[in-house]
Amino acid sequence: MAPMTLFVSNMSTPSRGLLLLVRNISLDIDIKQVNLLAGEHRRSEFSRINPRCCVPTLIDNDGHHEFILWESKAIMIYLAEKCQRYGHSLYPKCIKTRAIIHQRLFHDASELYVRILDIANLAFSGVSSTITTQHKENLRKALQILELFLEGHDFFAGNHMTICDYAYLASICTLVHFGFDISQFTHINQWYKRMSLCEGFKECETGAEEFGMMVKGKLSNSFKDV
Repeated sequence: MAPMTLFVSNMSTPSRGLLLLVRNISLDIDIKQVNLLAGEHRRSEFSRINPRCCVPTLIDNDGHHEFILWESKAIMIYLAEKCQRYGHSLYPKCIKTRAIIHQRLFHDASELYVRILDIANLAFSGVSSTITTQHKENLRKALQILELFLEGHDFFAGNHMTICDYAYLASICTLVHFGFDISQFTHINQWYKRMSLCEGFKECETGAEEFGMMVKGKLSNSFKDV
């Protein structure tokens, strides 16, 4: 039995980013899919593990006690620390490089992913289902920052792939399947093509496509109409 269990959902962008990391490291992790549409994350057996009732959620059992962690970026950093013994460069020991990685992770969580959630909330809130010029402009501004991050670099924390690239890949993949055209952002577009070759991309894309179809089916317009 794997000492670690990871609860995820392919409908969840943060889950897909974390799964990308898991597919590219050498850790024994038991992946359990949670059906969000069926409300499995709100059932008592899951809420006892995580009262926040969110995915992804990690349980690391060392044989003496269970360490429980949620929030995808925190789990990413924790798992990257654990896989250091395998010599991975996904989370270098240099504190300045790590600071850049953290900054990128926090930018994804606090700005880019928030803009993506704004579009998802349009589809599911029942208040308004129309993408506005402001929604599109907010996304454009967030992506312009990513363009700056990639100037002179192949990846978001330099010339080597790190954990923040997986987080951004899940977000950008979701955005692409929402119907947003990223081709206008040269650096992001080239980076996205490079990242599409990484382990786990097809799994990430399949989940993003399924979620994107659901969202687009509930919207009254598309990005092309704005």
